[in-house]
Amino acid sequence: MILTQVNYLAVLAGGFLAMFVGSLWYGPLFGKVWMKLSGFGKKDMDKAKDMGMGKIYFAAFVGALVMSFAVANIVKFAQAANLLEGIVAGGIAWLVVANVLLGNVLWEGKPVKLYLIHASHYLVLIVGMAVIHTLWV
Repeated sequence: MILTQVNYLAVLAGGFLAMFVGSLWYGPLFGKVWMKLSGFGKKDMDKAKDMGMGKIYFAAFVGALVMSFAVANIVKFAQAANLLEGIVAGGIAWLVVANVLLGNVLWEGKPVKLYLIHASHYLVLIVGMAVIHTLWV
């Protein structure tokens, strides 16, 4: 029932939003810090290029579409009808992601600063998707 009421153009817009925000977040905004904290060096970048960056970006885009679809259903389920309600629905959905990411700090010994980069990225992304799905009628 809820699944049939999703605006698939908004899902697509959410996917494009994810790619745009990700390219900024892990590029000019926090790219150098992220690479350093992740232990991601030139050899790793070359290895990713050898794998085929097109495949990686395609897989990331498919994942972004799935996330956008899920956020659309959360917004519908929450019956968000205006900007503030969309922000709140997105923020609540983000709490799940933020807690999953916290496990990387607690159990894998990742730096808190890396957690903050990832968690804030998903906050912007999920709330942005929720706003799209709330306002795009």
